[in-house]
Amino acid sequence: MPRNIQLTDFEKGQIIGIIINLPLHEILSSNDINISQATARNILHKHGIWGRIATKKPGLTQRQAEAQLAWCNACVNWSVNDWQKIIFNDE
Repeated sequence: MPRNIQLTDFEKGQIIGIIINLPLHEILSSNDINISQATARNILHKHGIWGRIATKKPGLTQRQAEAQLAWCNACVNWSVNDWQKIIFNDE
């Protein structure tokens, strides 16, 4: 059965302030905060902080990697004037 624990604003600030780089269980144990991860998560949610996992993106195929390498080798001796004619985009 969950306990009703009152946290100080300082303790809540500790949880919110250090969540950026550490997993929640590490934050709680390293700061001697004696609450469950669910309670800590609820506090974070009340402050608009939600955990997200980045989407995995596929790597290059062998054919794509070979095409990139061939293009790089073809352009290795280009002059500044040659590069000024190129427009790169992220599409």
